[in-house]
Amino acid sequence: MNIHSQANLPPFTAGNLEQLRKRGLPECNTDEEIALAMGISVEKLYFLADKYPASSSSHYCRFQILRKTGAARTITAPKPELKAAQTWIFKHILDKIKIHDAAHK
Repeated sequence: MNIHSQANLPPFTAGNLEQLRKRGLPECNTDEEIALAMGISVEKLYFLADKYPASSSSHYCRFQILRKTGAARTITAPKPELKAAQTWIFKHILDKIKIHDAAHK
């Protein structure tokens, strides 16, 4: 996931703000506003979003467990900071948006 600078986006219109408020969604229009709502720095937001892909850091722990058949299964789990960000996004945005009937949760 890459976050692009939102400085060139137009400010929210009254209609957009009304839709966000109606759904109980955060009123974020910039990277800074998203980071502030999440309670993290913009630098941390960029880090978690892999805005700097040259970083050798991985946001996931990889480990293996054995299946009932004895074959190995690789699990890739987010590290705590990324998991917290994902949980915030789910709780404050995704869980508040109605899913189309053709989609599956």
